[in-house]
Amino acid sequence: MDETPQELRNRRFKEYQARNPGTTYAQWLHGAAVNHVKQGLQHATLGSNLNKGEWWEAGRPAFERYRRVTGIQPDAKMVDYGCGSLRIGGHFIRYLAPERYYGLDVTTALIESGKELVGPELLAEKRPRFGAIEPQALKSAAAFGADCVISTAVCYHVHPDEAPVYFGNLRQLAAKADAKLLFDAVISDAPSAESALAMPVDYYVKALAPLVFVDFHVSAKRPSETIGVLEFRQPPRAARMSWRTKKKTAK
Repeated sequence: MDETPQELRNRRFKEYQARNPGTTYAQWLHGAAVNHVKQGLQHATLGSNLNKGEWWEAGRPAFERYRRVTGIQPDAKMVDYGCGSLRIGGHFIRYLAPERYYGLDVTTALIESGKELVGPELLAEKRPRFGAIEPQALKSAAAFGADCVISTAVCYHVHPDEAPVYFGNLRQLAAKADAKLLFDAVISDAPSAESALAMPVDYYVKALAPLVFVDFHVSAKRPSETIGVLEFRQPPRAARMSWRTKKKTAK
């Protein structure tokens, strides 16, 4: 029986991890993407050689969708978790007021290629901030006080074993009262042949508590799974304190 795409990725990761102990799935997947882009090969979402047309135009539909569902205004602050080479982030950098965008990725390798595509004039005008996903940058990005946190085309690549770290980072970044969190996700009651992480809605709700589930914006349906944007919101401060009190009482 032929391997599914996800089974093939898992096998290749295990083989790589055996040669490079301690490597996470996220690091392995990111490294493969960086090498792919450096070779100038076509990619669906990363680098300048996209298989969906010119770089600025390729990212526009996703940007417009996220701008619409977030309702974000130019003066709001945004953290873009897993920003890659800024295919979507570049549009938010241009749309938002100066010093309102903070992009994070596993390393800064793809970010640097994205900055070249965004261009020095826009970067100088908008003064976005960037960092690798590591404790100090996460702390800095959390202190940034985002009104909105997005994570596009990331969640369904996250290995289930590493999902608690991913969701923990999102909770940390969306800590501001009333902050919004939106990310692409696959909703399914069974494992996906394509995606590393495909779970029922209740899984995400539990993983992100005390953030409150708001909506699931459907973008595509397959026979056994639905793809779309999950929307959560950080409760007001009083509600968060109430949740923490209940949690302590329950222990």
